[in-house]
Order: sequence, then structure tokens, then C-alpha cells
Amino acid sequence: IGWEWGHCGWRTCGVQADVVQLLCKLREGLGLFVPAEAQLYIDAATRGIDELVSIAHSAGLLSASEVSWLSSREYLDKA
Repeated sequence: IGWEWGHCGWRTCGVQADVVQLLCKLREGLGLFVPAEAQLYIDAATRGIDELVSIAHSAGLLSASEVSWLSSREYLDKA
């Protein structure tokens, strides 16, 4: 799971694919993951969804007030 999203020339393609894959993993393995593993998948999916929202804002599809909550997000440490 990278934070330079995607494998195509457009960032949104990779972000969407990563988020969909992570959510599918969560659905398929719910109850099988240890809590730390599930937390990692949830965090990565949250980062991806937030990236999509940021891209929509950059494209002028969302106002600043609609994305103001992004700055207060807390993610897992990547270290």
C-alpha cells in the first residue's frame, strides 16, 4: 500500500483501485484479521478516500468548507 497512489498516469485510477481492493479484503476477511491488521486496512482505505475527496476539491467539485475536515484527520504512523 503506497501513498503515491496508483499505477496509471492518473492518480484517481490508482486510488480508486486501492480503496476498492482494501474494502474487499476487509469484507472477505472480517472476523479473520487480528485487530492491528484490520486497523491497517481501515487506515489505508481512509487515506485513499480522503485522497479522492482532495482530488475532487482540486478539480473544483467540492468547496473548501466541504473538505475542511480533512485537515483534522489522524492516520496511523507509517513508520
